[in-house]
Amino acid sequence: MLASYTSGDFGIRFASLPELEHVQYVLNAMIEIHGEVARDQYTGKYNRKCWALDPLESASWASPSVGMHKLYIPSFFEIENNMIFIVSSALESGIRGSVQLLLELGLVDEAKAITEKFMARWISI
Repeated sequence: MLASYTSGDFGIRFASLPELEHVQYVLNAMIEIHGEVARDQYTGKYNRKCWALDPLESASWASPSVGMHKLYIPSFFEIENNMIFIVSSALESGIRGSVQLLLELGLVDEAKAITEKFMARWISI
């Protein structure tokens, strides 16, 4: 479950927190939103990823400001270096995550249907 996705100045501030303090902050936020059930179901397992600390991260996602949508929309429909960027990347990640969850739940036929419908060629079932 993605519990926190913070960018900009706050993202940098959270990345500077000690890991356990950051995890506790996210857990407290989940409890505030979902109630005590979040605390009850928290297993203590987590995977913290702070992109600001990743030396290989560089412009991995875009957050266009005013006027940039009009400027960059033509690029949404172009292939660059044999790769399709921006919108399709997020969609593929969502489809892949859905398929993996369905497989985890034992719903193989449903996972196959999604794979066939959306041509998720990166995964074979």
